[in-house]
Amino acid sequence: MAAPSTDASPEEQISALRQELAELRDIVQALVADDQRGRVDPAPWCWFQPPELAEDPRAALAAWVDFHNATYVGAPGGAAQHPIPACWREHPGLAAEVATLAAYWRHSNIGQSAHPGNAQYWHDRYRPGFTARIPDYVHRSCLDGDHQPAGAPARPDRWTAENSSDP
Repeated sequence: MAAPSTDASPEEQISALRQELAELRDIVQALVADDQRGRVDPAPWCWFQPPELAEDPRAALAAWVDFHNATYVGAPGGAAQHPIPACWREHPGLAAEVATLAAYWRHSNIGQSAHPGNAQYWHDRYRPGFTARIPDYVHRSCLDGDHQPAGAPARPDRWTAENSSDP
């Protein structure tokens, strides 16, 4: 991109400036596209396709729970033997931990914030600690797919509460 010649006619200068503007627009569009891809693309170490984000944060979190259970449940008797139970929303402490575990997993594996050190730390520290605490939040039957109330009573999440007409 060279500046238009001062010896050129006004029409030639305008034409050259239009050409430069078009080239700059293409460069900016490519940079914006790269930036947007950087925010949503999984990092190279993310072995499996991550769950899609949904507009509704509850749906996004439910998709992440499915991803977690399909990816991280270990052998019977092992430390990672328990999937996140289907009734996780009915146990406030578990729901709160699921939300932060999913958020940090996403932060560590997707987009510009992704870093292999954070991802490995998640695998080494956050996930095992969370997995070990699952039985602390739920009734034993919940681990077998039969929900039973236990611990803190169920209550609506903040999105449900915001949309409720109850006082």
